[in-house]
Amino acid sequence: MTSSTAMRDQNDAEQPLLNSISDSERCIVVIEECPPEEPTWRAELSRLLHLALPIAATGVLAYTSRLITTAQVGRLSSLSLSRLALGQTVYNITGLSLVMGVSSGITTFVGQAHGAAEAAVKGVILQRGVLIALLTALFPLLGWAQVTGLLRLLGQLSDIAAGAAAYIHWACPALVLSAVNTCVENYLSAQQVVRPLVLVTLTSMSLTPLLNHMFMKACGWGFLGAALTTVVVQVVDSILLIIIAIWHNKR
Repeated sequence: MTSSTAMRDQNDAEQPLLNSISDSERCIVVIEECPPEEPTWRAELSRLLHLALPIAATGVLAYTSRLITTAQVGRLSSLSLSRLALGQTVYNITGLSLVMGVSSGITTFVGQAHGAAEAAVKGVILQRGVLIALLTALFPLLGWAQVTGLLRLLGQLSDIAAGAAAYIHWACPALVLSAVNTCVENYLSAQQVVRPLVLVTLTSMSLTPLLNHMFMKACGWGFLGAALTTVVVQVVDSILLIIIAIWHNKR
């Protein structure tokens, strides 16, 4: 009795406290990941306005700056206003539009590199975009050397054609700076950096009437002072945009 009782106690000690569960009886818990919630139309609208409103404000401020210049030149004389209008038209159509069109091409590539988190690629795209924009600016700059004769062939009066050509020649450095500035602006806007661009354009608009008064009245350069204002404003924009780009890259 003693040996059998000891054997039974030993067998009971060797048995597990919990009965083992067969594979067929085990419960399998499957955790399914819930798909991410799709953004609502309000969220999408908020994101869209976050980008669209600063860009729209930048455009409005830029055109306001040109309107201020036109109004100040118009107070000089009707002849000065005619020269400015013709000069700005030729400058914008044959020069600035080409540079802006070429510079806008980097927006898609920078956006793709930004989405893929390729910081080095974004820098390369910006450098190549600036180079291509500068090369594009050479063509109108060379063509403007004969702009006076071309305007006369188109039937413009000699005084107006000569004045418009002088305005274009004085504004040539602004076209080169615009090639750089437009690329940097597209580089930043493609990465959703749009609010600082509003501050840059607001600064330029604020400086425009002061610079026009100084160059046109104080210095006595007349409507040609508006061309120098364009150049100085582009220089200020270049400095501010480069600072913003460096600040953004260090974030």
